[in-house]
Amino acid sequence: CAIDVNLRLPLDLGLAGSEHLAARGGGSIVLIGSVAGRTGGTMLSTPVDYAASKGGLHTIVRWLSRNVVGRNVLVNAVAPGPIKTAMTAGSAVDGSKLPRGRMGEASEIGWLIQGYTAGTIPDYQMAAWLMAGFLRGLTEEETLALVDEMLHSGIVLDLSELPMPKVDKHSTGGVGDKTSLVVAPAVAACGVAVPMISGRALAHTGGTLDKLEAIPGFQTQLPLTQFRSILARCGLCLIGQTEEIAPADRKLYALRDLTATVPFRPYMCASIMSKKLAEGIDGLVLDVKTGNGAFMRREEEARALAEMMVRVGQGMGKRVIALLTDMDQPLGRWVGNGVETAEALSILRGDLTGDLATLCLELGARMLLV
Repeated sequence: CAIDVNLRLPLDLGLAGSEHLAARGGGSIVLIGSVAGRTGGTMLSTPVDYAASKGGLHTIVRWLSRNVVGRNVLVNAVAPGPIKTAMTAGSAVDGSKLPRGRMGEASEIGWLIQGYTAGTIPDYQMAAWLMAGFLRGLTEEETLALVDEMLHSGIVLDLSELPMPKVDKHSTGGVGDKTSLVVAPAVAACGVAVPMISGRALAHTGGTLDKLEAIPGFQTQLPLTQFRSILARCGLCLIGQTEEIAPADRKLYALRDLTATVPFRPYMCASIMSKKLAEGIDGLVLDVKTGNGAFMRREEEARALAEMMVRVGQGMGKRVIALLTDMDQPLGRWVGNGVETAEALSILRGDLTGDLATLCLELGARMLLV
């Protein structure tokens, strides 16, 4: 109930967290409050236990902040208030009672992302917003605004000078997933350009860049001029994120891990699609994992994420398809950066036995057809 979630849990966590942080030399605690705690609720439908518990949470914040004076621990709360979206359309909201005198706009996400990318908004404030969105949810309109701002936080590549189709593939991650190392060169050998901006390990999942860097001397941080040159010459180039491409996602990627907001569909969609749409591609194949080793453990969650990303990509004029694939057990025979890279090379040399090779053939075929 609201009392347990908004009062008992923050109090217990706040007490334990403040002692832990003080023992480590200091830190910050940010709790999610609500305008309802001050106004009694800006919507007629606001439950009384919710409004009362949020008011109590604000009192807990004040009490905790006094309790840690002199111990180098800061305790704050954020109260985002209602946002003007399709979800709140028609709601009886009295904007004059809100701190800014009106409801928030989805477009204001742009101000937040731009400020964080530029360094004018600190990590702790962005972390608070990530938690607020995670707990309260984002609407489709807000998610699209987030994708657009993250995409245009840097440059969007134009690869129209390359005559061949330009297609990428992305997996939402799992254990033993090294399909990019197999699929990208195989599809490039068929005459399709594969411009791939890959990521590093996130939570329990391995990163393509980490696997490649298990090869001594392999460089993944290349300037865009070299990226273009290699892509034109070889039909394939895998690099890490740069300062120029989706810098907002590069900063948010690690912060999501620290705030335990990784398995949240709008954030996953924004992170994936902002990078992929910036690559200058014509088409995209999405490998959305579901199962015990995936971020989206239930099939309905994975399907909702896949449909969201397809809508975003197609809405921006790209050919996008998604596959739901199993991650109830590790993919392939090996787990670990070095051995996974060796396993990928064995498939490229002709060993097509096992589930990894089967999935790579399916993904590769889809990339040629998308």
